[in-house]
Amino acid sequence: EEIRIDDKRRLKVLHTPGHSKGHISLYDRRDRAIYIGDAVLWKYIPASDGRPALPPSYLYPDEYVSSIRMLMEMRPNRIYTAHFDEMLGDEADRFLQESLQFVSELENVIVEVHKEAGEPLTLKRIIEEVYARYRLWPEEAKWDLAYPVSGHVDLMVSKGLLKAVMRDGVPAWVLN
Repeated sequence: EEIRIDDKRRLKVLHTPGHSKGHISLYDRRDRAIYIGDAVLWKYIPASDGRPALPPSYLYPDEYVSSIRMLMEMRPNRIYTAHFDEMLGDEADRFLQESLQFVSELENVIVEVHKEAGEPLTLKRIIEEVYARYRLWPEEAKWDLAYPVSGHVDLMVSKGLLKAVMRDGVPAWVLN
């Protein structure tokens, strides 16, 4: 769909799930600008001073990756987000590419954590281990890793990479 701004300007509505199932972005063809809100969140969500405040809060890794790739293919001149300053040209490209790399890295870290543990891990333990490897976000934001980590764990279970088990009455996961 398109939203008509005036006789010369329209914004195309893009379905960009990942952060949530129904997330949308808006594309302005005239300026090749994309207004993405929380569709892509890089390696962290910044505080008002620009320092890392929270990890990216996507819940659906496959959909998040698809949305990032779609936006990359559009080759926007400008990206406007809910949390970062305007990004232009190469900076916009890097933001999208680095966001995509983070998703892959996080999944690899979750696999590494399981290989090293050699035992079923609870979500709490996975988050603690992931946080210890990154230490990118403030300590109080550690538990916000529950969003992307649980999304990856669910996806990895659906792909047969992890298996859900019970450990002392608590859900846990082990490499399959």
